[in-house]
Amino acid sequence: MVHIYARDGVYYPSVTTVIHATLPEPEKLANWKRNNGNWKKTLKNSSTLGTMMHFRILSKVAPQPLEPPIFTQDEIPKDATQRLELCEAMWDDLGLNIGYPRKVEKMIINKEHRFAGTPDLVAPINGVYTILDLKSSKELHETHKYQLGGYYELLEGTPEQGMLISLSTDTYANPCLRAHIVSLPKDELEYYRREFLKLLKAFHAGNMIENLIKENGTMNNHEDK
Repeated sequence: MVHIYARDGVYYPSVTTVIHATLPEPEKLANWKRNNGNWKKTLKNSSTLGTMMHFRILSKVAPQPLEPPIFTQDEIPKDATQRLELCEAMWDDLGLNIGYPRKVEKMIINKEHRFAGTPDLVAPINGVYTILDLKSSKELHETHKYQLGGYYELLEGTPEQGMLISLSTDTYANPCLRAHIVSLPKDELEYYRREFLKLLKAFHAGNMIENLIKENGTMNNHEDK
């Protein structure tokens, strides 16, 4: 999904928009699409469930109420309630000690490099200042690390670590129904910040934003997932 924010006549692509426009699709995902004729509907259902999962989990830790996502009944997967309960149970089992100050789904704009993003959670976690990004996918990909690198730049390099947490309810890929965590120390965040900025430079140099705006328009207040 393309997210472009318009502020005072200037367009800011989201972190994920830059990554998707400049990096090739993960090979496993591309292979899966080739072998599944109904992949568009499956991905749409997964995206809907992922948005609902984010709201349910992040509402538990947000300092202020979050704006709930809006879907029609037809858009919500039939097993959504059961799967969301499993996601919440996996999250609770982690027993993370999340301190203050904490920021939940707060959009940040970087005017110097002309991009924006909305980290899921920025807070001390188990005593370490952390950028945390939630996923509902079966696997955590390299692109997710680039995403943390972009957020790290938006946060001006202040976090001490990054954390990716997958809450997959796929019992084939995750038979024990446990959260999968990948932690990135500060030096790794620095690496992915540099790599993300290379992608961003190529994005702006190629005027990719103009074609994306023509095809998709802009979004002023859309979450960056």
